[in-house]
Amino acid sequence: EMREHLKAGRLQEALQVAQEARYRARARLGPQHPTYADTLIRTAACYERTGAVEQAHALIAEAMPILRTQLGDAHPHVRSYVDDLTDRCRRAFMEDAPALCLICAIPLLPLVQAEDLMIVVLPSLQRIKNDAGFASLLSGVLAATGGHPAHQALVRVAVGHIRAGEALPLLENDWQKGEAWLYAGRFLAGEGRVSEAISAFEA
Repeated sequence: EMREHLKAGRLQEALQVAQEARYRARARLGPQHPTYADTLIRTAACYERTGAVEQAHALIAEAMPILRTQLGDAHPHVRSYVDDLTDRCRRAFMEDAPALCLICAIPLLPLVQAEDLMIVVLPSLQRIKNDAGFASLLSGVLAATGGHPAHQALVRVAVGHIRAGEALPLLENDWQKGEAWLYAGRFLAGEGRVSEAISAFEA
């Protein structure tokens, strides 16, 4: 029923159906059941369609740890969600929807440590740095990269929390070092600090 409403563009009706299913699953099965996690992800999809990106992020962030704990990272159900989120993340980036890109990326960061995910996360953060939802999404990215110091250092460089030189001891390879200087330069250029940006680009 929810999908029928979505296909017809009845977003509020779809959201209501998804919310009702979510509440029923929690009451009947409890907050740690995989079926409840499924209803969270479906509700998040409805929120995404209505533009409520922060609500969607919160629900996906709640759902993925439940699925990982109850089913395991190698379970086909979990892998399916990971693959779907990865596709949605990249598609959102290509469609210039950086907030949605980050919403999809945050649950993936503890699982998918491939460098190509960082390629979309770092510019997305820079694109939304003046948006209302930036602080919430940045907090989510920092928390999700907590187990990978090199990736967290790149995030902190991209948003101007640390300089590229400060990140270098944490970085693992030449690609990461190049990205640190690149995103440091882009941040500085965005702040109007042109001479510093040029120095970063030339490093």
